[in-house]
Amino acid sequence: MLNHNRMMAQRGYLSDLKLEQAEFDLSQRGKRIWASGKPISMS
Repeated sequence: MLNHNRMMAQRGYLSDLKLEQAEFDLSQRGKRIWASGKPISMS
């Protein structure tokens, strides 16, 4: 049971990292779009 909990915790941690990375990518992309003066298009 301990092993299962550890696996679930690691999975949650990894998904949190992916979410942070995705948010960072979005913010960087948004800054680049604003800097270039183009309208934001959601793809």
